[in-house]
Amino acid sequence: MLEFILKGGLPTTIKAGLRTQGFDAGIPRAPLKALSDAGTQRLATLLRDIG
Repeated sequence: MLEFILKGGLPTTIKAGLRTQGFDAGIPRAPLKALSDAGTQRLATLLRDIG
């Protein structure tokens, strides 16, 4: 999980993770971009597997 977060960028992956859990975290500020759909799906799988 930590490796995934670090590769994706802390603000980007944390905000995506919060959204997958039902929290409105907004989008990262520029110049950062939101996590891709594939990345968000992978993150949701990781969170489900550890939860």
